[in-house]
Amino acid sequence: MLRIAITALLVARVMASMSQPFLKWVSETYGSTIAMRLNRTDLGPGGSFGGGNHTSKQKTLHQPVIIVHGMTSRVDRFSDIKDYFMAKGYTDAEVYGTTYGDAGETSMLFVTMECDFVKRIRELIIAVNAFTNSKVDVLAFSMGSPIARKAILGGTCVDTEEQLGVPLTSLVDTFVGIAGANFGSFLCFLPLGSCNTINGLHCRSRFLADINSRSRYEGSYIFTIYSTDDEYVGYEACERITSAIDGQDKGIEGNMICVTLATFFIGEAIASMSPTFLNWVSNTYGHMISDRLIRADLGPGGSFGGGGHIPLQRTQHQPVIIVHGITNRADRFWAIREHFISNGYSEAEVYATTYGDAGKTNVLFVTMQCDYVKRIRELIIAVSAYTSSTVDILAFSMGL
Repeated sequence: MLRIAITALLVARVMASMSQPFLKWVSETYGSTIAMRLNRTDLGPGGSFGGGNHTSKQKTLHQPVIIVHGMTSRVDRFSDIKDYFMAKGYTDAEVYGTTYGDAGETSMLFVTMECDFVKRIRELIIAVNAFTNSKVDVLAFSMGSPIARKAILGGTCVDTEEQLGVPLTSLVDTFVGIAGANFGSFLCFLPLGSCNTINGLHCRSRFLADINSRSRYEGSYIFTIYSTDDEYVGYEACERITSAIDGQDKGIEGNMICVTLATFFIGEAIASMSPTFLNWVSNTYGHMISDRLIRADLGPGGSFGGGGHIPLQRTQHQPVIIVHGITNRADRFWAIREHFISNGYSEAEVYATTYGDAGKTNVLFVTMQCDYVKRIRELIIAVSAYTSSTVDILAFSMGL
């Protein structure tokens, strides 16, 4: 069952590329080269999505959303966000994305904000706006935020001196930067590779100086969502909040970006483990173990699972335990939990706890401590007994 669920998670419908009606219209309007650049068939299925069976130049019911991924990523890794919009009534003609880079072939140590990346996102904004006869909303993550901002700003590329054209401000209604590297990354100690001072993430790079030289060009409404303990862009660089945008309408700041995002997109805080499960653990193994599993010290989202299940009764599905990676926490894998729930699993069949300090320790100094191992071992024992079932384990990165 777990293999089927994981397969469904990884090869869901978002693995499809952009729709033929959209690509045909782009090819006829802007040329076949632009259509190929947006579709990204060179990356295989999932390099892009969007378009549906929409009739070109007819206004869509919702303003289309363009998702811009982060460094070394590809757009199908943001399928859960696409699915969220679809569940809220959006159509395939109203949610778009393309992969602007090489999808991780280049090491993150050497990825820069290339002019070609900017041009690809700019081409997508222009095409979607015209195809749907609507202003667009842009949802940009991590390095995708400064890239999308430059795509909208236009002007001259700092690395190639290419002319992009005039600002696209009038085409964008709402711009949301999520954990964006708008003022660089706190990891850029040396001005080399991805941290170079031309088109890198160094806080004093020419690229960042260019996009931050003006304000209020990103769209009619500008929002940022960021964490005070982000492990990649950090909170501050060169005495600026790294993810903020000058002139923004609002910045939503939290101690963990995932909780904030869940609140922003879903409208509710992520719950911790259920009282039923915790009471049983406390009565069976002691309150110290239940405290170690719930992770109330991290606030909402430090753990999940349990539901209203009757202890010691066998569950319908073998319960799944999700084990996060380095410097992470349980609720950053909430979307995976939601996938299982939407496929018939109950809250008593999907569990996770945070074994570390959720990113307080710099990634360079995190080790595989015995206490981390003990916490996951305690969870496995408790879940197996509580559900009277053997468990499936889904472990990521260092969690493996």
